[in-house]
Amino acid sequence: MATGIVIRQLRIGNLTKLGGTDTLTGIHKREIDSAYLGVNGLNDDQQGDKRHHGGPEKALHHFTSDHYARLRCELQEGRRFGPGLLKQDDANAP
Repeated sequence: MATGIVIRQLRIGNLTKLGGTDTLTGIHKREIDSAYLGVNGLNDDQQGDKRHHGGPEKALHHFTSDHYARLRCELQEGRRFGPGLLKQDDANAP
């Protein structure tokens, strides 16, 4: 049996203006079927602030899905926590 992480979802974002400002952001992600992961991140995923996002040391934001239940409990939020809520690039199986 193979071991490793099963990626259930990939997400990328295009640059848009952040909340009525001139600041560009790629935080609003959409699900895609497949992507190439290179040294700077997923192809077609855009970052507005390359100093803090993207590049060889910040190419992919991964958040494991088994952490959502704990996060929901700790934050005592009524809303559903799930893939994309934290603006990550991928989501794996619990």
